Parts: sequence; structure tokens; C-alpha cells
Amino acid sequence: MYKQRDGGSDDKSTACARVKPAHLKLVCQWALHLARALEFIHSYSFEKPSPKISIAFGDLRVESCWLDASGTSLSIFGFLQSTVCTRWAGPYVGGICHNRFQPFTNRAGPTLETDLFLWGCVVYELMAGYWPGEGQGLEYEDKEALVSRKEWPRLEAKYLGEVVRKCWTGGITSAGEILSAVRTAVAEMTTRLLTLPSMA
Repeated sequence: MYKQRDGGSDDKSTACARVKPAHLKLVCQWALHLARALEFIHSYSFEKPSPKISIAFGDLRVESCWLDASGTSLSIFGFLQSTVCTRWAGPYVGGICHNRFQPFTNRAGPTLETDLFLWGCVVYELMAGYWPGEGQGLEYEDKEALVSRKEWPRLEAKYLGEVVRKCWTGGITSAGEILSAVRTAVAEMTTRLLTLPSMA
């Protein structure tokens, strides 16, 4: 499913593999499914006049994703690491994500913003074959420091890299924005493919 990029990378935080072109459309579809799932989970936080409950998934990773039997539909499962906050009680915080490349090293627990950041990490892994910072020979402490130093691994735009980066930098503030950005990126990819000269 992955191919090595030509020339590799001098940046040790960036994986050298990328998803094969034949699988790119499917992985973009999975990225949309994950964003839709987060949009649904987060929707309770925006009820009017005030939310009764707010849920942050908290540990979004490839291992918390399930494919249907056809391999075309992706779902998330397992709310063990979630933060649930109600109008009547303070937050209940589940466990903490054990990935070193994650945004809440010094926080009490995950937030909606954490989920957006982790969506970017999952999509990076689906596109590059590794969680950000993994598989490149980095030491444990170096992986942890990537986020605090804002040293984001590179991912090209055709692999949703611009959307992923915005999730990591706070440029995207909701799952709905992810959906819109991915749809736009996929439409641009499709347009580029349709305008390529014929090889016939």
C-alpha cells in the first residue's frame, strides 16, 4: 500500500514512504469518515442554548479505527480515553494517549482541539505509513519534543498535507472545517488529474 519516495528525506521526523496513488482516493475517503465521526462526537458540545454534555474522543489513532468488511468504510471505536464534561459535573478524564507526538503532554486531558490534532496524526500515518515522528530513528525524547518545538513532519498537499498541518497548528478549529478542507483538497486533486494531458 506504500511506496518509498524518491530521494528520501533529510528531516528525520518525516517518514519517507507515501501511500500508493491507487490507494490515495480510498485513504482520502477514510479521512472524511474520521472527520465525520469527530463532527458527530463534538456536536453535543455545540447544543443551544448551552450544551448538556461535551465529549472529546481523546485517543484517536489507527488502532481505534475499524474497517467494514468491504474495506471502504472506516469507523472509530473505544471511548476509554475520552473526556466527558456535563453541565452538572466537572470533566471526567479517561486515560492519556501514549503516543509521544501528541499535544497534551502538560495538560490535564484531551479537548476538542486535541481530537483535531490527532486526526492530523492519523491521516499522516495513513498517508505515510508511520505515526508522526515514528520510524525515522528518533530517540524517545526527540519524538516528544517535536510538538513543543513545532517541528511538524512534512506531508505533501496531494496527501492532504496542508489540512494535516492546519490541524497541528490550530489553523482548523472544528471537525466541520476538516470536512470542508478535505472535500476542497480532493476536488482540487480530481481537477488536476482530469486536466493532465493524455498519454495516448
